[in-house]
Amino acid sequence: DQVRRLVAALLPGFSAIAAHPYGTFVAQHLLYHAEEDQQAAILSEVSATLPELCKNSHGAAVVQVALSQGEPSQTMALCRSIIGVPGLLAQMGCCRHGVPAVIEVFGVLEGEHRDLQQARCEIIGHAAVLRDCRHGRQVLAALELAALVAGAESKAAPRGSIRAAKAANGGA
Repeated sequence: DQVRRLVAALLPGFSAIAAHPYGTFVAQHLLYHAEEDQQAAILSEVSATLPELCKNSHGAAVVQVALSQGEPSQTMALCRSIIGVPGLLAQMGCCRHGVPAVIEVFGVLEGEHRDLQQARCEIIGHAAVLRDCRHGRQVLAALELAALVAGAESKAAPRGSIRAAKAANGGA
């Protein structure tokens, strides 16, 4: 009941709360503890402001939690929205809290060959930007794309599963 009241009170300004350095904690925990109908409403708000949240380090942390806590159809829709905006996945990968979010996108897309390939192409296409920043290099390493974008002879898909990449990145 207390969470329900909090969600109702905070939902209109959810994206601003999610992008705030302290508000991100509140937004993430609302996603963790909200009931299904409340979570759907929150995910709708996340979806409405997705590009802005993905470009903000604190917002990207909320996107990662939304991807890990949402219903599969909702999370797939969020992932497709992210990869549908050119450069957004790479921008998120350059943010500190965006690294786990990018890895989560790849985890959600695992098994969806066409979408996963689009996400890989997006990362590879922005490899120069990702190599130029610390967090971007973490994304490339975690997704095992560093050798591929560095000019490795093999054009094959990266080896290992996304879950292995998550484990290599400290479970993030």
